Amino acid sequence: MDQVERAIVQWVGWYDERLHSVLNHLPPVEFETRHNRSQSATNAARNRAIRQLRNSGLTLTQRTVNPALAAARAPVERGMAQLKSRQINRRSRISTNRMSVIATAVLTLERQR
Repeated sequence: MDQVERAIVQWVGWYDERLHSVLNHLPPVEFETRHNRSQSATNAARNRAIRQLRNSGLTLTQRTVNPALAAARAPVERGMAQLKSRQINRRSRISTNRMSVIATAVLTLERQR
């Protein structure tokens, strides 16, 4: 059993460190880190813009319409986030299910240490 655990950890380590041409010759972990960083920067800018709008003295109509539009946009934005997640998985050439199985195996091994 020890050999199997070591083999899984080595394979996951190798897979996470190898360069992918589809990911601009970056390892999947680094690609994901860069992607998350850019997303958090985009979200921070969006949140600042929203705060400025809220503090800019909107009319009652604008304050009523804006949340309705945001609620209508929310499913689309969630769908786009899922699509981006799937694109990352596809670029790393691994299915979401397989990635979650690997992550579960690694976490299990880490807990056992």
